[in-house]
Amino acid sequence: MNPPQNMHRRQGAWMAIGKVGGKEQDKWLDTKRKFFVWKNRKSIADHSSLGFQYLTTVQVDQSEVADASRFLKVEIFHTGAGGEVFLQYTGVLKENGDALELQNYIKHPQFVLSASVHDVKTVCEREFDRFGDYRLIGNNCQTFTSKVLKQLQTRYKEDIHAEPGAAAHPSMSPADMEALKQGKIDWARAESTKSALQTSTGGFA
Repeated sequence: MNPPQNMHRRQGAWMAIGKVGGKEQDKWLDTKRKFFVWKNRKSIADHSSLGFQYLTTVQVDQSEVADASRFLKVEIFHTGAGGEVFLQYTGVLKENGDALELQNYIKHPQFVLSASVHDVKTVCEREFDRFGDYRLIGNNCQTFTSKVLKQLQTRYKEDIHAEPGAAAHPSMSPADMEALKQGKIDWARAESTKSALQTSTGGFA
């Protein structure tokens, strides 16, 4: 049986809540923001995807605002032997209109990245175009997510910070120690902040 071929098909799209196209969508795509980058898996041998989380402020009512998370997900799927492999985008909303959440996955924190949605998507697209045909062993969904993470770390080296596994050591400067402490606070905040469907007060839902 021939392996699933890469015909360079994309499915889905990353879109902000309430942004159906035009200048507002372009502005949302091009705005630089802080992404908490997660690798999503349910087990060692399970399907792997990448999650990109950012925090925004939403209007709860006329007098109250609150933090809310927005999630974007990218992954590859295939249609079976002799079929094709394709790139799937999901977020901020799912197809049924609900806000995307990643609570059904074991989320493995990777790093915090300062970039735009467009920047992240560009890396995903390039890696998929170079991915080749799907192989159960050696070129699969886990291969794709690992390569995207590596390219993000290489391409945006100066824009990556707050790696969750980083540990303090005696040679650290006070500024680095403070950055490490703040990074852990940021990760804890990201983990505890849920999605909300209300419109962002900043205009970028």
